[in-house]
Amino acid sequence: MVLCFKRLHLLLFSFLSFSAQAHIENSKKLLVYKNAILPFQNASNKPYILIAIIAIFILTVGFLLQNYKYLKTKNLLDEHQAELSSQELSTILLEQELMLLKAFIIDEEKERVRVSQEMINTIGSKLASIKLQINHLNNSNLKNISTINVRLEETYQQFKNLSPNLIPKKFSQHRFCEFLESYLNNIGEACQLKISFLTYPKKEVNEISEQLQCEVFKIIQELVTSTIKYAKASEIEVQLNFIDGNLNVTVEDNGFGSDSKNYMEIISFAKLETRIKNLNASFSIDSKLENRRLINIEIPSLAEINETGSAKVQGINIRNQLNILKSKF
Repeated sequence: MVLCFKRLHLLLFSFLSFSAQAHIENSKKLLVYKNAILPFQNASNKPYILIAIIAIFILTVGFLLQNYKYLKTKNLLDEHQAELSSQELSTILLEQELMLLKAFIIDEEKERVRVSQEMINTIGSKLASIKLQINHLNNSNLKNISTINVRLEETYQQFKNLSPNLIPKKFSQHRFCEFLESYLNNIGEACQLKISFLTYPKKEVNEISEQLQCEVFKIIQELVTSTIKYAKASEIEVQLNFIDGNLNVTVEDNGFGSDSKNYMEIISFAKLETRIKNLNASFSIDSKLENRRLINIEIPSLAEINETGSAKVQGINIRNQLNILKSKF
């Protein structure tokens, strides 16, 4: 019995020793296997790590680019807003300037009407009275000649007193070309435009009648004002040329863009056409040059301004001229 127990104990010990040795051998083999496949595992993970790094880099660059575009767009919007604010301010100043000019013209026209009425009421009635007295002159009442002479002198003095009011004061104080050039320079500075003025020959232009100077000034004033307000031009060139006994007025600008139709529709036809008709002048518009408009007015040198506006003019119809130009678009 004891012997059997010893043998069983020995057998159990041998089995346990063999199991422990087998476990150790298996652990060694497993360690060798892990050491063998570890480099391959590391090598297989490298592409994923590289892809992850590239993805992070791309996302970072994309974020930076997006942020740069946002800042750039914001700066452009700020600059555009500042420019719009500046343009709005310039527009307000321009409108104020145009309102002042319009008020000046209206006052001048009112003064002309007043003076004209005054001349009709005073000088006209006196001349009518003098005419009646002259018609009744005969050998028996030649003594009335002295009375007629006195009335003629009074009428002449009244005419001298009224005449200066028909002409702008600056026309009497300065030469016409210098006055017109100064006016255009002031408009250019106020509206931040490039306005050039050319005249040839200056001496002959300065010597035209003051009444004609006044009408030419108002025509140029109306054309320049309309061009600035409606055509949005940045350059305007005004020319006055005295050629072959005719006065040629040319206004050229670069505002011949999308607003040209508005310019054609809004420009005051009636006033401009009346002035040109009263001068017995011709009017034309040339649009052959790209983004340019050329307005040409030719005035006969001996033009007499017809106060009744009944002068017959050949070949002038501003509406037809502008409608023909408008139909090209």
